[in-house]
Amino acid sequence: MEAALFAKSYQAEQAEFICFKWNGKRANEFIDNNLAFRREVITYIEANQYEGVCGILLRDLLVAEAQYSKEAWGIYRNYPALAESLIKSTGTVYLDDFLKAAFMCFDTYCATLCIDFSTVEYETCHQELIARQATAAEGMREVYEKGIELFFKYTTRQSNPLPEAETCVVKLTFIERELREGCLKNNICSIKSISHLSANLYSSNFHFCEIIFMCEADY
Repeated sequence: MEAALFAKSYQAEQAEFICFKWNGKRANEFIDNNLAFRREVITYIEANQYEGVCGILLRDLLVAEAQYSKEAWGIYRNYPALAESLIKSTGTVYLDDFLKAAFMCFDTYCATLCIDFSTVEYETCHQELIARQATAAEGMREVYEKGIELFFKYTTRQSNPLPEAETCVVKLTFIERELREGCLKNNICSIKSISHLSANLYSSNFHFCEIIFMCEADY
């Protein structure tokens, strides 16, 4: 199937061709049977600056990539652009899916913080989340609470840019282990992973000041 035609004529029932289709295995045995074609579709819409792409396709691609990230322990380098495009083109229509993907795992959360919302009415999204939380079922209430905090961070980041921090280079596996074990407490640093992640961490709460996803040569 041609990626361009698929993207232009996409219908919800075609999600089976791009959804996360995992074999349940890890490491070298990990397989997502739809990965190759899904990335072809994403590459096509990236080349066209996401113009003319229906919201449901963006939503389905984002959800699939979030699920992939959770199980593969890594993330597609242009995930932030995909998430950003979904919000910019559909507003609050797929806000629930956007948030579920954002909080799917550590990597998707970091990637979501990377989004440039300078041209987005993020205050509208913020207020929409507050309204939804008031009537939400218990399962979604926590998601909305996290979403409210997320959009508040976007707001404060735009109005109060944070200072630059020192830079040190470490591998992603080290970053994740040290973050989870709390060994980087009370340090202010910028951590760069050649594979996936660069983040400025601020204070013992690991507040992410800036996150940049990279695809560079190995060190």
